[in-house]
Amino acid sequence: MHFFDSKLVGDLIQRINDHERIESFLTRTVLNSLFSVLTIFVFGIILFLYNVKIFAIMLVGSVLYVIWISLFMKKRAELDHKNFAVMATYESDIIELIQGMQEIKLTGSEQQKRWRWESVQANIFRIKLQSLSLEQWQHVGSVFINETKNILITILSAASVINGDITLGSVEINLTNAEIVLATILRAGLPLHQGMLNIFDKAENAFVSAYRKYDRDNSFKVKIEYISSPSLDNKTLIISDPMLATGASMHLVYRSLIENGIPEHTHIVSIIASKE
Repeated sequence: MHFFDSKLVGDLIQRINDHERIESFLTRTVLNSLFSVLTIFVFGIILFLYNVKIFAIMLVGSVLYVIWISLFMKKRAELDHKNFAVMATYESDIIELIQGMQEIKLTGSEQQKRWRWESVQANIFRIKLQSLSLEQWQHVGSVFINETKNILITILSAASVINGDITLGSVEINLTNAEIVLATILRAGLPLHQGMLNIFDKAENAFVSAYRKYDRDNSFKVKIEYISSPSLDNKTLIISDPMLATGASMHLVYRSLIENGIPEHTHIVSIIASKE
């Protein structure tokens, strides 16, 4: 009872409202801090295994970041205490205004109560302004330290990769010096042709537009409607067609293509093909 007798109503209400801050701290801030520490620990081990210099930059940057944040903790605590006191006074004044409206009218103290309310509002605004300024300085400094650390790590990592000090591994591949021409039949062969082009990105392209002309007895003949091809003389021709059935279309396409030159080598790429 002594606790409640020594506290103002606004003080008690403000303490109740601070429970939301405690809940937010326990459910968000603590968990985020734990995950951040775990991430830094795991990331630090990986960097240490790859390059000690990069690990040192990350460690120094993280330490400076923590130190910079810690420099504002004392000032932030002072502002929190001031804000608590002012908000407690504000809550008490609001309750007093609501409950004592008749007495205020009878005594004619509207002007006095208004001045007091304006004074409290000015104090609240002043504290919020100081808190905002403190938060801005803290944010600017932390972003500067963090981004400077990231830039230094990026520069050192790029230099190490170029110099061959850092690598995720290497593999030997055989590259051809032949001039390659990728040919396909429009338009079913375009997806497979694009996949081939992703591998042979410097190859030339040839396109053939063919269609089936059906007779009354349901027999058909393959007709070439359009062909676009560079010279094939002494080049490697790769014809891609997703599905190869009788091979009649492929044979006709090949005969049409060699009108633009005789390739040195010819390869056919197909995903599905019949036995005969």
